[in-house]
This record gives sequence, structure tokens and C-alpha cells, in this order.
Amino acid sequence: MILYIIYINSTMMTLDKDFAGMVVSTLCLIHCIAGPIILALGFSGLELSFLLNEKIHIALIFPILLFALWSIPSSYSIHKNALPIILAIVGIVLLLMGVFIENLEELLTILASTFLIIAHFSNKKQREIN
Repeated sequence: MILYIIYINSTMMTLDKDFAGMVVSTLCLIHCIAGPIILALGFSGLELSFLLNEKIHIALIFPILLFALWSIPSSYSIHKNALPIILAIVGIVLLLMGVFIENLEELLTILASTFLIIAHFSNKKQREIN
């Protein structure tokens, strides 16, 4: 997976910030979907129970925010399309709301991750067009 995030050309290594953002947002999405499934299937006492740990959610917030704030605003000057910024703002707001509204955490985080994945995908496609 690292090979897809960082690709090497003849002069330097380049980090594909949007792909990395999609990867960490997808990991967050998987974490939020897997938790309730693990509980529903009664696997909470097995090795999979580490997926229920709240620290994973908190640890994923930082790279998600990093890649969203690093990639999307800087690409706007290239493609001048506001859609990725709007999607990212909605995603970030939903993600932060999920931290503070505990009874809606899973729903808000699933929505946030989805918005951020689409924002990064849209941003990447817009950069490729321009």
C-alpha cells in the first residue's frame, strides 16, 4: 500500500496527498463500520476487539485532518474548483461533531469519512484534468 501512496520518479519521491487522505479516511470508515458488526456478532472478547478501542478513532483524526488541510486547499490554486473544499469542510465538521456527540459518533464519522474520500477523489481528478 505504501507504494501507491509514495511513488518515485527519476528526481524525487512524491507523496500523493489525496491518495493518502483517501487511505486514512477509508481506514476510519472501516473502523467505524467494523465496531458495531463485531459487537453484533459477539466477537468483542476475541482478537478483533482491538478495533473497538476509541484510541484508534482519535489516532486517525490527526492524519485525516493533516491530509485534508495539506492537499485540498493547495490544489485549489491549480484547478479553481470549490467542490473539493466544500466536501472537505463538510467532512471535517462532521468528523469533529462525531468526537463531541457520542451517541451519534458512528453515524457522523461514517458520513465524514465518506465526504472526505469523495473530496480527495474529486481533488485528485481535478488536478489531473488541469
